[in-house]
Amino acid sequence: MRTRLLGNVIGKEWRYTFTKASYLVFVLVIPLILTGQSFWSVYAFVLDEDSDEDVPPVPLELLADDAAAAELSPLGRLAVFVFLQVPLFLLLIPVMVANTLATYSIIEEKQTGTLEPLLATPVSTRELLFGKTLSGAIPAVLIYWFCSGVLFLLFALIGPAYVTAFMLEPIWLVCWLLVGPLASILAYLLGIIASSRASDAKSAQALALVIILPLLGLIALQVFGIVLFDLVNLLILSVVLAAATWLVLRLAERVFARERILVRWK
Repeated sequence: MRTRLLGNVIGKEWRYTFTKASYLVFVLVIPLILTGQSFWSVYAFVLDEDSDEDVPPVPLELLADDAAAAELSPLGRLAVFVFLQVPLFLLLIPVMVANTLATYSIIEEKQTGTLEPLLATPVSTRELLFGKTLSGAIPAVLIYWFCSGVLFLLFALIGPAYVTAFMLEPIWLVCWLLVGPLASILAYLLGIIASSRASDAKSAQALALVIILPLLGLIALQVFGIVLFDLVNLLILSVVLAAATWLVLRLAERVFARERILVRWK
């Protein structure tokens, strides 16, 4: 992998992406809105902590620390249970950001014809894909980490101790270091494939919605107690994402065949 060519691809993508106000609004404002929703979904229970009436019981096995949770009120357990759903919910941030960057990058190159000159350089298809993927996945993961930090800061400043005690659970580290980055890479690659089959950004985004639905499904499975994404299950999910990423990368390499781009992207 030639570092200079890779750096040129990444630099080109970032110069284009981060000089457009519309892109900056999406990749910064929407993630912060999702972070605020995550915080409020938990803190709303804290504000109503004196009312334990009609609170659905939360089984202790659905909480990370049975001993600590056993001392909580029913409403406190519910607040902690919702808080433990947040790691999966926040994965929407890197997935949405990476997918959007991929969608607009490819569509813009289709419409302006800026990809063809790049293909005339010695850069290989794999180097091109790798550079593009890094250019989208790196900002997506950094924004995801930043929003997680903002959420933790909010809870550290005004959150109750029984919630903040669950902030250093291993599931957070697995999501930050494995699931989030892998999901970002996979989302970007799928966005590339969807965009290569679409003629405009709206069509590409409609095709790319299929990327968001499985993640929402995972959140629903945990919320309804069907599957508990504890440390083991999250590690298994990471392996599945890694395998899916490798398969999608091979597919993306076929989509980005030079002859196909030069003939069809007109």
